[in-house]
Amino acid sequence: MADEVSAEGKYLLISVPDFAIDSVGKPAIMVHEDPDDDTSPLIPKGDRQGQTMSSFLRLGAFHEHPENDPAAKRANELARVALVVSGGQGGPATLPYGAEIRTKHPNYEDNTGVGVLPLRDANGDIVKDETTGKDKEEDRGVFLDDQRIGDPPWGDKDRDNQSRLKEDRMAHSAALLTRGGWWDHTDGNRISTTYGDKVEVIRGNYKMVVMSRQDDPGGAGGWDLSGGHLQDLGPASMPGASVRVEFRPGLFGKRGTWHLENTTNNFCQTSDYAGDFYEHWYGNYKHSIVGSENPVEWHEQLEKPYGNPEILEKTWASKIESYTGSPSKRIPSITEETYATTTSSTTDVTGDINEYTYCDASITSKTGKIDRPVPAMHEETYAVASNSVSNIVTANDFTTVGAQMETTIAGTLGSLTIAAAQLDTEIIGAKGNISIVGITGEFTLGARVGLTIGWSHEWTIGKHHEEIRIPDKKEIALKELNASLQTMHATLNDSTVTVESKLTALQVGIAGIQVQLGL
Repeated sequence: MADEVSAEGKYLLISVPDFAIDSVGKPAIMVHEDPDDDTSPLIPKGDRQGQTMSSFLRLGAFHEHPENDPAAKRANELARVALVVSGGQGGPATLPYGAEIRTKHPNYEDNTGVGVLPLRDANGDIVKDETTGKDKEEDRGVFLDDQRIGDPPWGDKDRDNQSRLKEDRMAHSAALLTRGGWWDHTDGNRISTTYGDKVEVIRGNYKMVVMSRQDDPGGAGGWDLSGGHLQDLGPASMPGASVRVEFRPGLFGKRGTWHLENTTNNFCQTSDYAGDFYEHWYGNYKHSIVGSENPVEWHEQLEKPYGNPEILEKTWASKIESYTGSPSKRIPSITEETYATTTSSTTDVTGDINEYTYCDASITSKTGKIDRPVPAMHEETYAVASNSVSNIVTANDFTTVGAQMETTIAGTLGSLTIAAAQLDTEIIGAKGNISIVGITGEFTLGARVGLTIGWSHEWTIGKHHEEIRIPDKKEIALKELNASLQTMHATLNDSTVTVESKLTALQVGIAGIQVQLGL
């Protein structure tokens, strides 16, 4: 068939109207064609049980007035669903790299998918039709590539790209239902079986929309293969493979690369991996963010859960190795911060524990703050043997304590200090020292200076304490003192002598020194 003036509009139509009564599904309900206009015509919505079924195949020009034929009208309505599905995804992102993916947002610039969307002015307000008062619509294409930021050619000889100019892409999609070609429709089922191989070559784009036995395009799924990219469609549920692909020029010092964004919203997902698993990451950034500082169970604007999860990690392994940086390639900076109400850490090792820290600059470790002191600290160490070695050029210990108690219970204690100079300063309101010792001795070789500001008193319970003062004849007295001390040392080294004998020998030594010094 063709018009009577020209060859334009030629078509071949094979039509089988009213071939059966639909026996499955539920009877359709009658609703207004315009949900906002109660005076608009009533149309059936839902399944078509009890209604007649039609099928047609149209080759050549498409329907100029599909509203005049019930089957063509239903086919046209279904075809226009392809203009709606993916309206909330696929368009270019205006956010920085790595920003949270948003597929639905009240701001118009974020809803940059394809399909027929409300037309808005420069202020983002919806434009109204002056005659009907209804919202004007803007055709934004059919395929995700229509709105995608692409890699257009740099010149006539540039073949290193996959993107046409946007106006060219939009022109092709605008002619989807008017260009003609092949249109077939059936109200029933369509089955295609191929026993052997099947190859389909499509020079243009391909889009599959599956309504899933309902009429709301927001609940439909499918996939879009356009611009050399394959994307799943699921505006109301799980987009899957990606929600947005766009070209980012100049990345990695090259012409650019494609930016892929993935999201899974409103789903509970379980993943199991059985077998070997390898991950390799390279590039400029790898960011991982869990939760939010402003969590809510449901985010109204983003239309997805936005709460903070409970995190549980368990690991059993035959071997664990972890390396951060290397001597030849160090990490420039590492920052770790933890804020929590309570923390607990347990390490239980049956073998050795080796910890090494090397630093070419300074190490700063703080516990509490001057305006936020720790209420209580408790440290316990149980060990058979302990060895601590410090080799320090300069050391400074400063402790401010309201109350402090130190208790040491040991079989043997030894302390050795070798220093060019030592200064111990104590500023204490009250101090008490109690020593319960079988024997104590103090030996100072060199000059000793003592200064007491304030009153001082000393009590000795037991045998009178005497101080031995060395006169000016120091050399002779020191020699005689040395001889007496050697005698005392020999006596003390005799392991068979009892403590009482050692005390007696000490008294004899002191008396000998007194005689030698003429006291």
